[in-house]
Amino acid sequence: MAALDAYRVAFGLYSAIGVLKTVVTFLLTDKCEAEPQDPASSEAIQPRSMNESEPLLPPHRRSTTPAFSISLPTRGFLLKFCPIIMFDNVGTGFSTDSWLTYFLNRKFPNISDGLLGSIFSTCSVIISISNILAIPAARRFGILHTMIMGHVIASTALMLLPLPDELNGAVMLLVTRAVFLDFDQAPRQTFLSQRLPADERTAAMGFVNMTRTLAQSGGPLLTGYLGQQGQLGFSFVLAGVVKLVYNILLAVVFLPESCKQ
Repeated sequence: MAALDAYRVAFGLYSAIGVLKTVVTFLLTDKCEAEPQDPASSEAIQPRSMNESEPLLPPHRRSTTPAFSISLPTRGFLLKFCPIIMFDNVGTGFSTDSWLTYFLNRKFPNISDGLLGSIFSTCSVIISISNILAIPAARRFGILHTMIMGHVIASTALMLLPLPDELNGAVMLLVTRAVFLDFDQAPRQTFLSQRLPADERTAAMGFVNMTRTLAQSGGPLLTGYLGQQGQLGFSFVLAGVVKLVYNILLAVVFLPESCKQ
């Protein structure tokens, strides 16, 4: 099979998996949602007082759409968290796997496509395993400490990636990054779940994910420009710096609150 045909097959499989995920998503029912507690129903079981000045019917509550039914405390949390997480995803946009693969292929022209694919495939397996290892780490060090620790190590490895002149050094940095890259995924979901009410969690998570996607979208444009100028490696340094800013802001804004709790 020619190389071009192999790439077409890979993109076809990727698209098929995306369609399958879409179908599975539409098969979800409302049973996966947390039902909000109805204040009216809870009031119904309360004994009625004999005060004649008390109204017989509960006050009318204006119906709102899900987008505007998020409570003020949740909005306040999102206004603090979303701008911070945008830094992380801007850095992710600077350092997508496609650009990393292209960078290694250009810097080490003797590497074969098969070996390059094996390297990134192995890194993907390591990333999956690290998600599991993050759980006991969060229990031992705390949720925010685990998020920040793993993210700082992964960001530092990304910043150093342009430095090695040998493939082995670059692979070591990629593996180090893979070990800690998603070390914050499970703790971050736990952190958000603790901060968000159950009946507002879906809407709030959707807003967070939308913010992350928008933040990532502009990164490849700048990376492409830097690559055109022969400075592709600098985009990974910039990505690491932006991600470190994310960790600093996360520690400054939320770590004191976590320590008080």
